[in-house]
Amino acid sequence: MRLFLTILMVLFGTGVATAQEDNSGGEKPAEASAEEPSTEAGDSANEGAKEEPTESGEAAVDPPASDSSKPEVNGGAVDTIALERRLQMFKLELLEEQKAGQSTGPGVPADWEERVIQEAVKPALKTFELKGTFRTRMDYMRGLDLGTAEITEDTFSGWMGSSSVPPDLFHDPNNGDGSPSTLESGNMRWRLEPTLNVSEDVQVKARIDLFDNVVLGTNPDSYPGLTANPSAPISLFSSSARSPEAGVNSPVDSIRVKQVYGDVLLPIGRLRFGRMPSNFGLGLLSNDGEEDPAGRHHSRGEQADGGDSADRIMFLTKLRGIILGAGWDFAGEGPFGGGHGTGANRSYQHIEGRQLYDLSEADDVDQYVFVVAKADRGEALDKLLASGKSSTNYGGYFVYREQRQDFPGPTSALVSSGSWYGRPFNGSFPKVTTDGVEGVVPRAATAQILSLWFRHLTRRLRVEAEIVGITAQVGSFATDGTQVPAEDEVAEKISMIDIDVRQLGAALETDYTLKGGKITVGFDAGYASGDSHAGWGLRPGTGQLGGSGARLYGDTRQFGCRDYEKESDATLSECGGIDLFDKNITNFRFDPSYRVDLILFREVIGGITDAYYFKPHIAYKLRPNLRLDGALIYSRAVFKESTPGDANDLGVEMDLGLRLELKNRFGLHLDYGLLLPLDGMDMARGVASRQEAQMAQRVLGTFLVRY
Repeated sequence: MRLFLTILMVLFGTGVATAQEDNSGGEKPAEASAEEPSTEAGDSANEGAKEEPTESGEAAVDPPASDSSKPEVNGGAVDTIALERRLQMFKLELLEEQKAGQSTGPGVPADWEERVIQEAVKPALKTFELKGTFRTRMDYMRGLDLGTAEITEDTFSGWMGSSSVPPDLFHDPNNGDGSPSTLESGNMRWRLEPTLNVSEDVQVKARIDLFDNVVLGTNPDSYPGLTANPSAPISLFSSSARSPEAGVNSPVDSIRVKQVYGDVLLPIGRLRFGRMPSNFGLGLLSNDGEEDPAGRHHSRGEQADGGDSADRIMFLTKLRGIILGAGWDFAGEGPFGGGHGTGANRSYQHIEGRQLYDLSEADDVDQYVFVVAKADRGEALDKLLASGKSSTNYGGYFVYREQRQDFPGPTSALVSSGSWYGRPFNGSFPKVTTDGVEGVVPRAATAQILSLWFRHLTRRLRVEAEIVGITAQVGSFATDGTQVPAEDEVAEKISMIDIDVRQLGAALETDYTLKGGKITVGFDAGYASGDSHAGWGLRPGTGQLGGSGARLYGDTRQFGCRDYEKESDATLSECGGIDLFDKNITNFRFDPSYRVDLILFREVIGGITDAYYFKPHIAYKLRPNLRLDGALIYSRAVFKESTPGDANDLGVEMDLGLRLELKNRFGLHLDYGLLLPLDGMDMARGVASRQEAQMAQRVLGTFLVRY
């Protein structure tokens, strides 16, 4: 009502002023324009007017110089700008009164103030958003081969030892001065994570890596040999660095699109579809490699090199604070192609612009994901902790995977190249015999995976844990059709014997910030079930074969003949009978993006498996933007048979880190690691005499830009 009376008063006052001008013999005012007043900076009518945001988010406009309740009149014409300003001021006053419960007069819409606020403060939708990181790392590794490397011609790699890290190519342990092998290098990566906001409810997101961990100096414009680049036949003559090209001067291209997916907010939930990040809990099972924005996960961060992605269609909704989700994953579709024209004898090529498709459902690896979780995050979590309250979250992540058959190739019916992975299948169709389709492996595999997660947070304390269990049954682990025997040989071939998978992994992370906020202490621990078969089992398909055909000690299969010198496709009789055959895979492998150290698990072993560790750690804020980190990690193997030294103790590692984060989003990180290997990392298998593992050191410097 007050607004209505105010408008009448303003109009009435305007009429009086106009009548007085007319009666005094002045000129008749010109007719007011219906157009809005100009808001350009050069408009003299707006000179001196200044808009500032108020606490409510609405723009407050400075009143005109005159304090009169009447609008200014210029030569008999109503100043429409002043009138608009005055009405805006009364609107703001009325809004404040209504909020205080003082204005309830009739004629004012109940939601008018909400509409005014929304119109005034609602930001324009940003069509395109971009975030990401750019990093350059300088790496110095001293003695990471543990001094046990031996050069041998009987292995595929030309060397063998108790560490996954090779020695310097020019390092000769027999003719040197006894100093450890050293490796020095640098690498870079620019990660782009754009978001296209189609509307407030529809987004398209992506992750793109440029120069993905490209090693500095590995793409010169020179190549050995005069035919490659006559202008620079040797590296000494190189004058420029070239863009990485897969198959030319690099194993990968300079631009790698990792993820692209749609994210749609529906009235009943959220729908995501495409190739998207996959992550749950601490990241033991599924880890997207993304840095924790709050910095609470010291096992993840800017040092991640990989990350999990899933071709997935997923729906998420929330019921009474609980997140419910279900997804369908395309884990592996097998051979794909585009057919060919009538009468042609060659499949369509992808450059012909044809839509390619999966050539069979029988060999698909289908996966179904179900999520139930209570998870506080973002600003809501920050406000909750800032208020002094605690947050307790938990959840479960269940995965069911199955594959009935597989068509891995090669067989006599396929092209000589054999594998179809990564390119359209263009081999001949398999032959059909009385025994069925040639080259098909009856995989008959199912897997059930469950991950449980718990987190408790207060302003000072974090306790977070995840436990993962995996069970699976595999009817055959044959990797090509030639390993599939005739029907009367099935019982004898080990590649056709059922394999059982039973794995368990768990991790605990804790930290507590002392009073004052400068010192944070914590204790972490982890466990990954093991397997008594020889080798770590991180890469079970890479068992090394010697020149004589015998299997040398290495990262051999975690199933098959207990005698690791036998090949994987041996018969039971060659293994010594069923009693000497291992049909179980029980070693759990942490996701590679989950890291706890700088040297032992990260580089020397290559991952966390068949082991458990204890890690006390501390962080001290020297300044608000400068932090010193320290950690001590003690590790043991679950089964000594898995270690190269035939002992359980693996090592003690000390890691130190210095973190500098500037306000301009530039960061400088410096890390140092010292590993004291124990008996389990000695080289005692496949050698004439035991070789004791030596100390290893690493210095890692990182230049980081966030945006």
